[in-house]
Amino acid sequence: MNQNFLESIVSRKIADKTNIWYKCESMGNIPEETINLSESEILDYYQEQTNQWIFIVQDWPIEITPIFVNYEDILKDPLKEVKYLVLIYLNIKEKKIRIR
Repeated sequence: MNQNFLESIVSRKIADKTNIWYKCESMGNIPEETINLSESEILDYYQEQTNQWIFIVQDWPIEITPIFVNYEDILKDPLKEVKYLVLIYLNIKEKKIRIR
């Protein structure tokens, strides 16, 4: 299992516990939370994520390249991420265009 997966399950469990699904600077300090995860919870979550990806890709058109977006990156710098997505969509190398 990779770091992103572990971050994902921890983030999800904290959000389930606190009902806080994102954090931005205007929210100030949010107390840290401690959660406990059993091996079976981790394995179940892994299987759930795997099954969701299988469902998504099973009928995905081969000619369409998926674009993966990190929600936290969008919150951190929305303009930069929109620029990145537009460039990918248009299949343009970043050095060829300047977006302000």
